[in-house]
Parts: sequence; C-alpha cells; structure tokens
Amino acid sequence: MLGVRVRFWMVGALAAVAVGGCSGASHPGSGSTSASDVNVAASTASAPAASVSSSIGPYPSNSVAASSETRASWGQAPPSLPVAARTHTTNGALIFARFYINALDWTAKTSNPSLLRKITSTKCVPCRSNILALEKLGRRAGHLAGGRLELKGLRLVGGGANLAVVADEVVQVTADQTATFEVSDDNRTQEVAPAADHFRDLLYLDWYPHDGWRVIDVGAVTAS
Repeated sequence: MLGVRVRFWMVGALAAVAVGGCSGASHPGSGSTSASDVNVAASTASAPAASVSSSIGPYPSNSVAASSETRASWGQAPPSLPVAARTHTTNGALIFARFYINALDWTAKTSNPSLLRKITSTKCVPCRSNILALEKLGRRAGHLAGGRLELKGLRLVGGGANLAVVADEVVQVTADQTATFEVSDDNRTQEVAPAADHFRDLLYLDWYPHDGWRVIDVGAVTAS
C-alpha cells in the first residue's frame, strides 16, 4: 500500500485502487484530453504577469456529492492554464499552483489523468503513481466519485535546498476536500478517503525553459 504522504485524494485515496501494481496504458473513454486542449508551454518573456502577493486567498470550486459523479463527466473540458502561470516568476509559480489544484479537482471529477500528465514532471513519484492508478481504474471500467477540492489559500514558501526537496519554488496549499469513493463497473461504491478540512500540503515546482512550470513532488507540511 502506498504511504499517505499527501492529502490530495491522490496517494491516500488511490492506494486502494493501485493495489496489485500498475502498468502503462491509455485512459479509456471519449473524454481523453488532446494536446490542443491545454497549452502548458512557456510563453515569451513579455507575457503579462498577474498582480498577486506572496499568498492567495480562497478560490472556490464546486463540491459535488459522490452519487452525482458519473463517467459522463469524462467529456467535460479541462481548466485552461492562465497566461500569467506561464511566466518564470514567483507570481507565475503561485498562479500555476492554483491551476494545479483546479486540475486536480477536474481529475477527481472526471477520473481522467491526461491533464496531470501534462503539468507534472516524470520524476514526481506520487504524481506518476496516481496517474497509473487512475489508468488501472479506468481499464476496469471504474471511476472516482467525490474527492472534490476547494482551495482556501496559497502561500509561497520559497525554494532552494532548505526543504525536503530541492525545487525552484515551493508553495504551501490549504484546501478542503470531500470524501473520495471508488465506483466499480457494476456501480458498487467504496469510500477510499474521508473528507478533510483545511489540510496543508507543499507543492514543489521546477521551471523548464521549453515547458514552463511543472510539479516535481508533493509533500506533507511537517510541524516545525
């Protein structure tokens, strides 16, 4: 079983899904995101940056009950990456982190890992584990329900070598999350992670000149 390093429905919730190991496969269904659905390439240096401080407050997303989550939502369009998130600045890192939470929420809603593949590094172990687990769930014609995220705040922690992971920028996320369920192909429902209020996790971000910001790791906030 995967260790619960982070809260984002990911490692904890999908541990039950991933039991037995995963192998690479494409996500089933008609809702797979094509390369044209989200442009996550770095923009030119002249791209405008949003005016934000070193923290961002609440950014709500809709909470949806598990019973209303169906595979029909696979066809829903993914969130778009803001232009300001494509800049190699601290503001850009914060806005990218907010976009990442929106991407996670969309992934929980659709059970489609295609967007996460585009915005996470291949060296992000928890990211890859959860992408593979979602692919395995899809191959079994199952899907996630619940697990919806509501962002409460973002705070820039910094970067460099003073944290557990060396990264260009580190952003602390505070969010709420509804309970997460796995729904099998015969509509049996099992809770795989309880709801959580105001949990905190760290996003470790690196800048890639040709790709922009990418998540390279996700970790729990430890007590000082």
